[in-house]
Amino acid sequence: MSLTGWRNRRAGGAWLLAFLYLFLGGCSSLPEDVDRVSTSAVDVSAETALGRLVQQPASSNPGLSGFRLQESGRDAFLQRAALIEAAGQSIDAQYYIWHSDTSGRYLARRLLLAADRGVRVRLLLDDFNIDGRDDVLAALARHPDIEIRIYNPFAIRSGPGVLLEAIGDFERVNRRMHNKTFVVDGAFGIVGGRNIGDEYFGLHGQVNFLDRDMLTVGPVVDDISHNFDRYWNSEAAYPVELLAKEPWKPEKIAAAMAVAREQAADIDGI
Repeated sequence: MSLTGWRNRRAGGAWLLAFLYLFLGGCSSLPEDVDRVSTSAVDVSAETALGRLVQQPASSNPGLSGFRLQESGRDAFLQRAALIEAAGQSIDAQYYIWHSDTSGRYLARRLLLAADRGVRVRLLLDDFNIDGRDDVLAALARHPDIEIRIYNPFAIRSGPGVLLEAIGDFERVNRRMHNKTFVVDGAFGIVGGRNIGDEYFGLHGQVNFLDRDMLTVGPVVDDISHNFDRYWNSEAAYPVELLAKEPWKPEKIAAAMAVAREQAADIDGI
């Protein structure tokens, strides 16, 4: 093939991709003039049980932070579950991946129960692994104490148009959020390499990742929370309810919430 022919073929391919992108995407675009309510992480307080737990070590070691390595996936899972159970004021979770498998569903249900007792839950997820769960997440976000935002979402929410959008708008779509943080009551934080999913907690039958986390206390938790707030309040974070195309009816939401609450205490397989 001649150089001119190759260039013409490449140009034709680019035009075809552009046409398919416009055709499959239709009028899909991200919501404009989004009314994002800016919120901030809570400070550690003696009004919570976790706050009181870190009070004495903090006063004895001013300006210092404490760390405990989470070597075992099982320990990493149980520590997250225990922190959710002990939460009295707030939970801020930021993840690249949150699977809907055994561990993912269990922790999500425990977050729901924490919100039921008045704990403010803020969940920030990268869009790359949402996998068509907009409606489920939007239903969960209908809880008065749960907010869910999606970082840098695709305008096209499903189908082959997603891949074409990734090609046609690569510079934006390629900016993913790989952060993995978990802060409860401003007192304890978890940061490291684990996402939320069975393969990160030693619970998968075939695949398990050897990531590590740190359980942290002290001033470093403030730094983790500050970083979370920057992402949470950024223009790239969209409330999930703005992305859901078919919002659930109130009765379906109520039924789903009731089932989730009933299943929250079921730890079979954990």
